[in-house]
Amino acid sequence: MPSRQEPKFSAAMQELTDLSRPYEPTLLHLFSDLTPEELKTFKLAWPEIPPERRVRFMELVEELKEVDTRYFFVDVARFALEDLNPKVRASGLRLLFEEEDLKLISLFIRMMNKDPEPEVRATAAGALGFFIYLGMLEEIPEDQAIRVVDALVVKMNGDDLPIVRRRALESMGYATRPDVDALIRNAYLSGDKEWMASALFAMARSGLESWEKYVLAELENEEPDVQVEAIRAAGELGLESARETLIDLLENSELLDDEVRLTALISLAGIGGEGVRELMLQALEESESEEEMAIIEDALEELDFNEEIARPLLFNFDDLDSEEDDEVDPEPPMEDEGPSSDEPKKKRKRH
Repeated sequence: MPSRQEPKFSAAMQELTDLSRPYEPTLLHLFSDLTPEELKTFKLAWPEIPPERRVRFMELVEELKEVDTRYFFVDVARFALEDLNPKVRASGLRLLFEEEDLKLISLFIRMMNKDPEPEVRATAAGALGFFIYLGMLEEIPEDQAIRVVDALVVKMNGDDLPIVRRRALESMGYATRPDVDALIRNAYLSGDKEWMASALFAMARSGLESWEKYVLAELENEEPDVQVEAIRAAGELGLESARETLIDLLENSELLDDEVRLTALISLAGIGGEGVRELMLQALEESESEEEMAIIEDALEELDFNEEIARPLLFNFDDLDSEEDDEVDPEPPMEDEGPSSDEPKKKRKRH
């Protein structure tokens, strides 16, 4: 029998451009990895699509990319950065959040500084954080990572709206520089709940346990946004000192905001230790939401992974030494003259 023919890109374009019905796509995946000719067709049709439909298209692309990383929407995302609608531009930026193309650095910096809409400037500032992360991993030239940090520091110290400057601060969390640490600390000490949340977000990215006292101090903050970021930071930093507080919180979970409760479960998976698995299994059993169950199951998998890599070596080097000694015919025993100076020292355990 002939094989079933795959839908063509033209059918996906027909769905998008048919203004007689709401946009409920079934062929959205066909906008992934466009050929030059397909991209040309897409660009020619785009201006005729109403703004609200373009926004919905981009939102759906973001959702698809979130659940299925096989798809590659970089061409669509780059084109969206030129759109007149700020929501479309912001979607394009989010779709490019983990692209390693160094040419994007200049584009993101320009959009952070020059775009007329605060939402877009803030999203561009957030997108720049990935390049600092790549610099931390030494996967891009050091001067490029420094350039990004410098641009974010200037933005943070400037007079842009708080939402833009807070996203710049969050992106700088990956940087390890005294001036960045000072900005994070000052934001936390400001007492403003939004700045405190952004500071805690940056602390989580830093990987530095030196932020421990600040994180622990906010685990029970009455402001959910601050509390969530503190709990998330405790997990990202693997703070064992936070374990008991998080367990206590979850034992009274009926009093918690849903996001706070789930974040606490996820963070405990990163921390591990006594009582954590039992608590997570209980939460899984009591959950009535499929989405929530999936989150807890992912957290349990992370806990399994963390416990596996932390498990001590089961191989006993002393036993190996004994076996090797048994293979050699020993000399006749001599009179006991006390401990031998040649007695092998015990090997230090590796952690």
